[in-house]
Amino acid sequence: MADVQAGQRTKLVGTVAAAEAGTPFDAGFAGVPTLAAQYVVVEVRPDGDGGTEERQVYDGTRAVPCELTDGTGSVLVDPDPETVDASGDHHDSIRVEKGEEPPERVKQFLRTTADVDGVFEGVDVGPFNVGGRTRYYREWRVEPGDEVLVYGTGDRDPDADWGESLVVRTDEADDGLFTNYSPAEYANKSLLSTAGYLGVGSLLLVWPFAVLAYMLLEMGVF
Repeated sequence: MADVQAGQRTKLVGTVAAAEAGTPFDAGFAGVPTLAAQYVVVEVRPDGDGGTEERQVYDGTRAVPCELTDGTGSVLVDPDPETVDASGDHHDSIRVEKGEEPPERVKQFLRTTADVDGVFEGVDVGPFNVGGRTRYYREWRVEPGDEVLVYGTGDRDPDADWGESLVVRTDEADDGLFTNYSPAEYANKSLLSTAGYLGVGSLLLVWPFAVLAYMLLEMGVF
């Protein structure tokens, strides 16, 4: 980690583990030790035309400081939740049918997450449920032992011991990133997202610039 310096932007690839500054938390749905997690709650609602549509009713991210290690050493990383992309691995999805009682982990999630409403279970009329809505509870995680890609800025940790005071922060304002995608996978994902937004025809124009951007990232220009 000799390249990490206070005030300078840096790119890191390495394995993450728990750090004293941030105890892993139990993932909301999987219940396994986790360093960062993204949550999405989707509700199936009538679309007004006799069918249904999926409506996102909640999304949130949680992350704790962790230790990143590569072949040269280790450094503390403090991820801004807004910079986390945990969708590279470890995905769980729980479907709760309308009128069905959620499993205990979903109940706990609803009790402890202020920004997501409890599900309206509807009214049972004979064998039918009226007014209830099916929900999907989705979770993506970064777990201890995962390889992560980090773009962040070196900073001094005033609470650390002498000689261990460097911390890399991934602030959203500085276009930081904390993800369990590899550099190549993340570049490919970004390219596909751009193609989906612009259309296939524009992909032919974007592709050379995307390849160049990836090469510059690998060279450490950005």
